[in-house]
Amino acid sequence: MKDIDKDTIIDLTIKEIDEYGYKNISLRNISSKLDITTGSFYKRFINKDDLFINVGIVLSRRVYLKIYNQIDHYKENPKEALLNLGINIIKLFNNQKNLMEFLFFNPNILGAYSDENIEKDFKLLKITKEIISMCIDKEKVNDTFVQLWSFIQGYGYLISNNVCEIDLLIIKDALNKLVGSDKNE
Repeated sequence: MKDIDKDTIIDLTIKEIDEYGYKNISLRNISSKLDITTGSFYKRFINKDDLFINVGIVLSRRVYLKIYNQIDHYKENPKEALLNLGINIIKLFNNQKNLMEFLFFNPNILGAYSDENIEKDFKLLKITKEIISMCIDKEKVNDTFVQLWSFIQGYGYLISNNVCEIDLLIIKDALNKLVGSDKNE
C-alpha cells in the first residue's frame, strides 16, 4: 500500500466525478484505485463530506482560474464581467456537465455557501458576490446573488441536459432584470 497525499485523492476524485458523476463516487473505489486502505483515506479526510468540501474548493478555484481572463476587468466594468462570468459558467455546464453539477447541486457544497468560514475558500463564489456588490446597492447583494446563482444553476442544468441551447440574449436579459440595464444598451 502507498502513502498518498490529500491532493492526489482530490485529483482522482475530480476525475471520477467528471467521468461518472458525484452520486456514483465510492470511497472504496477511490481507495482501491489509489492502492490505499480506507483507513489511510480517513487519515486525510474526516469522511466523504469532508472530501467533497475539499473537492468543491479545488473545483471552484479551477473554474475561477479558467474564466478569470474573461472577467479580470471587473473593477472597470463589473456588469460586463458579471455577464461574462455567467456565460462562461453556463458554457462549462455544457462542456463539463458532471463537474458543474457537483459544484452547483451537491448538497455538501450547497451547505458551504452559507458557512462564512468555508465560503471564503470558494473563489468562484467570492468573485461572483464581489462583482454583484459593484453593480447594485449593498443591501441587495445577497438577494441578487441568490437570484443570479439560481438562474445560472437552472439555465446551466437545462443546457447540460439538452433541453435548450445557449442563448446569449437570454443570459443578458436575465442579468439586466437582476442588476438593471445601462441606459445606452
